Amino acid sequence: MNKSILLAAALCGLTLPAASQVMSARELSTTGQLQQPAGAAAKADIYYLAGEMGAKETYVLTIKGPASVTLFSRDGQEILSKEGTGTIRLEIVLPYTDIYTVAIARKVPTQPYTLSRRATVPTLTEAAIAEGIGFEDSYSDKAGKNITVQRCWITPGVKARMTYPTLIEEVTIAADRTTGLYVARGAARTTSGEVTYRIVDSDIVRSVKPSTGKSFEVPYTFAPIPRVRDSSRFIGYYCPDAIAK
Repeated sequence: MNKSILLAAALCGLTLPAASQVMSARELSTTGQLQQPAGAAAKADIYYLAGEMGAKETYVLTIKGPASVTLFSRDGQEILSKEGTGTIRLEIVLPYTDIYTVAIARKVPTQPYTLSRRATVPTLTEAAIAEGIGFEDSYSDKAGKNITVQRCWITPGVKARMTYPTLIEEVTIAADRTTGLYVARGAARTTSGEVTYRIVDSDIVRSVKPSTGKSFEVPYTFAPIPRVRDSSRFIGYYCPDAIAK
């Protein structure tokens, strides 16, 4: 959390909070609206929250003067930020289940504000598709070959892209929120179909139904938090050709 505050202050040109303020950071819950009175010094206000992978989170800041809302991972990586004045709304789909930090920066610290948070409960499919989005990760396949995959949102919470060395896969979450419609384009061919996730006993099963060919099921395990692994790095929430709104 210390690193989150360092980044927030550096981005906004603000004075860092004292260590005691870091330890007393307030929790940002989904119950009610948080009231913050006028401040005395130019510093970021820091909040923390427990977020769930695949959840659609919305943070609404209401303030008269210019301000920003920034979401950081627990290791201080900026994931997404929104600036503005009046009503500032930051919407994001969380890439993993963990503790996150929200920093509020006011250009005029004497301006009071209100802050609220809303969060959806994700389905297994929403969680699986959102997992690790914004990160590049390397791992070894069954043959021991090193594979690198990049994940990003084309439309957050709706359409994601996974870029592998030999193919690009795009997955759209259907209106039922439990079905993923995929299209995988490789050098030799293009495949498509549906994917769903369900719990059998205490295990997660991934069911794949190709548009041509035989359906199959495989066990599915959510990976560790991407930033915990040395092979992972944050590359950006949005795909390069996506338009952030």
